[in-house]
Amino acid sequence: DAVNGMLTGIQERERELEGYRKNLEKLVDARTRELTHRNDEMRLVLDNIDQGLATIDREGRLKAECSRSFVEAFGAPTPGTPFFGVLAREDEKLGEALAIAYEQLIADVLPIELALDQMPNHLQLDGRYFSLAFKPIRTDQELAGALLVTRDETLAQKTRQLEAEQRERAQIFERILRDPDGFREFVREAQRLLEQVGSSLDDTGVERMRAMHTLKGVAGVHDATSLAQAAHH
Repeated sequence: DAVNGMLTGIQERERELEGYRKNLEKLVDARTRELTHRNDEMRLVLDNIDQGLATIDREGRLKAECSRSFVEAFGAPTPGTPFFGVLAREDEKLGEALAIAYEQLIADVLPIELALDQMPNHLQLDGRYFSLAFKPIRTDQELAGALLVTRDETLAQKTRQLEAEQRERAQIFERILRDPDGFREFVREAQRLLEQVGSSLDDTGVERMRAMHTLKGVAGVHDATSLAQAAHH
């Protein structure tokens, strides 16, 4: 009787454990479906926003998850690749500026607003213009990385350039109508300065820089904005 009672108790516990196991499998399966659904919804959001989103860890390495816009602009990132290499590509100066500014951001010594302001906020790649923004990610009050946000500003940039060119043409046309002789003199002076810049034999570049600076000022005075900007660059 004692042995039979013990066996009966063991069988009851086995049935209880089997019930727990089946219930646990159902809970795990339901939780897995819920997480899969949430991931699918998040992927749907990432694939339909016009911003490029990517996550950077403390060491400046890209993580795997990113938005479709980011992939279309910069290619699918290989996890562990430095973000500044993906953004700057062959532009060493931009890559160095991004790397140094990000190190300062992660160091969390400077005020966060100042560190973010020092991050490069735009780049030009294959004839396209992108704005850059970095959103700090904190865990337990410590900077764990950043969210990189990019936006294709090519159309807006070209629109601004076209508007600037139209304004410049209108201003120059008005100046020619008011003072045609003065504008002819400006053109002759600009040509002389350009020839001086191109033919300067000064190894130090002082005379060339002086001529370029004069050209910038003369062009600005006569509303030749694009020429003044080119001289400035």
